[in-house]
Amino acid sequence: MQAAFWLERWQNQETGFHQSSTHPWLVEFFQHLSDDPSNQNRPSKVFVPLCGKSLDMVWLAGQGCSVVGVELAESAVQAFFAEQQLSADLHTADQLTAYQHDPFTLWQGDFFALNPAHLAGASCFYDRAALVALPPSMRQAYVAHLSQLLPAQARGLLITFDYDQNTVEGPPFAVPEAELKQLYAGWYLTHLASRELISDSPKFSAQGLQSFVEHCWLLQRDTFSHK
Repeated sequence: MQAAFWLERWQNQETGFHQSSTHPWLVEFFQHLSDDPSNQNRPSKVFVPLCGKSLDMVWLAGQGCSVVGVELAESAVQAFFAEQQLSADLHTADQLTAYQHDPFTLWQGDFFALNPAHLAGASCFYDRAALVALPPSMRQAYVAHLSQLLPAQARGLLITFDYDQNTVEGPPFAVPEAELKQLYAGWYLTHLASRELISDSPKFSAQGLQSFVEHCWLLQRDTFSHK
C-alpha cells in the first residue's frame, strides 16, 4: 500500500495486524535460518522488513540474535522501545533514522532508502508482514531491493496468505505460490507448513470468504543465478 495508508493506520491505532505473541512458525522453523544442521551456528543478525513493533523481534533477540528492522511509521518504532522499556540512541544515515539499543537497530523510514551498509552483518531475514502488505504492483520492486540488500547465500523465513482476492480485498494480500516463485526466481523455495485460518478470521469470513490459508516458506539464495 501507499505510505500514507500505513501511516494513517498507525496514527489511528488501527493495528489489528500487530500480534500479541510470537508467531509459532518462527519458533518452530527458526533453526532453518542456519546452514548448520546441528543448529550450533545460529544467525548473528536477522533483518525484519516492515517490522512495526513486532514481538517476534524480542523472541529473536532472546535466541542471541541482533535484530535490524525497518519501519515507515515513527510511532511504531517509538512504541516498540517504550513497550520493551528500552531507551534508544538515535542517529541518521542516508535519509533514515536509526533507533538503537542493543541488540535492536530499527531504521525508521522508507524501505527503499536502505542500502547494504544499513544491514551490515545480516545474513538472513524474517518476513512475516512485509510482502503480504504490498499490492501486486509493488512486490517485484520490493523483492528486487531485498535481494540487493542481502549477501550471497542469504536465507529467509517468509509468511504468506492464499485466498480468493476477488471475494475480499487486502491487506493482508494473497500471494499465490506461482507468483511467489516468479518473484523469488533467484532463490530456492521450500514449503515448510500451511494452516487454514478462516475460522479465526471473522473479518474475512463475514465477507463470504470460504478459505484463508497461511503458508510458511524457507528461502535460500541461489548463488549460481547471481554469478
